[in-house]
Amino acid sequence: GFTDNRVTVFLPDTDGVLWIGTLREGLYRYAAGRFEHYAMADGLPGAHVMSIARGIDHDLWIGTDSGLVQLKTPRIRVYTTRDGLAGDQVANLFQDREGSVWAETNSRIARFVHGAFTQPDAREGMPEGRVALIRGGTSYPLIFTNAGLLRWASDRFVPAPELAGLPWDRVAAGFEDRSGTLWLAIHDGGLL
Repeated sequence: GFTDNRVTVFLPDTDGVLWIGTLREGLYRYAAGRFEHYAMADGLPGAHVMSIARGIDHDLWIGTDSGLVQLKTPRIRVYTTRDGLAGDQVANLFQDREGSVWAETNSRIARFVHGAFTQPDAREGMPEGRVALIRGGTSYPLIFTNAGLLRWASDRFVPAPELAGLPWDRVAAGFEDRSGTLWLAIHDGGLL
């Protein structure tokens, strides 16, 4: 059964399955009235699940406090800084329409493409300082920085001028829904 009441993230899947990440007990899969548990003993690198994303190839990507997990039932593959990940705490995940997995790690972004990690830098429009990935319902990643919102445009991040002037230094979280509406949580400012 389900024993950890400290849920950190959940993902309703297209086939009626609910994936639940917890603070101390890993990942749970809820389907047909039953819980299935995935823990460190099953191959998770850490017990704190911070993010979950369904890949376009139906793999499940799981961000933990100790690495990134690719779950292709029943196989679990773990990626860490030893594999080129920018950091082991994976706060947000996104897979684009081309199959690249984007991971926000320790305020840096890593991209997993063709079996290897890259870390976008200034040549690809990545600014210095705080960077956070926005969970999205569209086909490209969005990041917010102190300088504003940036969109990935095939080979680099470019400014999103339609959102200029927002208080990016106070953005706590963001989400883009399937219709393209961007929702932002602002410190001491509510929801935009």
